[in-house]
Amino acid sequence: MILPLLHMLITVHMAHGTMEGFVIQGNKTHIRHYPHSVYLNIICTRITYICGGSILNQRVVLTAGHCLEDCTGKYRDEVYLKYGHENPSQMGSTQMKRFIMHERYDGNSLDNDIALVSGKRNIPLGKTVRRIAIFRSPPRQRLAYMAGWGVMNYRNDVALTLLDTVQEMQPNKVCKLLGTMPRGTFCAGSIKGPGNPDRGDSGSALVVKKYVQIGLVSYKVDHYSLVVYTNVSYFYSWIRNNAHKLYCSRS
Repeated sequence: MILPLLHMLITVHMAHGTMEGFVIQGNKTHIRHYPHSVYLNIICTRITYICGGSILNQRVVLTAGHCLEDCTGKYRDEVYLKYGHENPSQMGSTQMKRFIMHERYDGNSLDNDIALVSGKRNIPLGKTVRRIAIFRSPPRQRLAYMAGWGVMNYRNDVALTLLDTVQEMQPNKVCKLLGTMPRGTFCAGSIKGPGNPDRGDSGSALVVKKYVQIGLVSYKVDHYSLVVYTNVSYFYSWIRNNAHKLYCSRS
């Protein structure tokens, strides 16, 4: 079963089934170590949930497509981009202006699970708010790092502060345990055990060398701790072209 890593803040059903009690068990960290991190407070189709994202520039945030698939405009949709602190109650904030989901996004298979969001106001850059870097050919590393505000323990409590975890990059032979994965994805993390992204971490950046984003959290599968990440270098041209559209948009 495909399990997107959304976390609902009210009792609702999930489009892709009920998640098991996966555990992040990450370490508390400071936003200075992950200044690109964005907390998305999403209220769409009368459902409230959280996702993660990363700052591409002062106007545009990168996240997962499934984080925004309920934002159809049928109801009064609201998305708040929060930044600059590890504690959500002390963050700066701007409301969403527009978003672009990949035109070939599939909510069942999670193909092309990527989206961009622009804020109504510029995100002020500083020591605790910085842009992420993406490359067409990023450096290869054995270990990568992810931070988010997802589930933090066996009781499925939402983290009230930023947590981080180390993810081991896995070869294709290990990723095959998860079945057929969408194009433009890879897997990372441990096969079994704690220390992996969980609900509320959808869209959060996987980084190497502190500031280079190589992936974003997409989903995990029943019975494994491995996480499937959207490969941002695979979507480099899409990100660049659509981020430019959002940044320059006046409407």
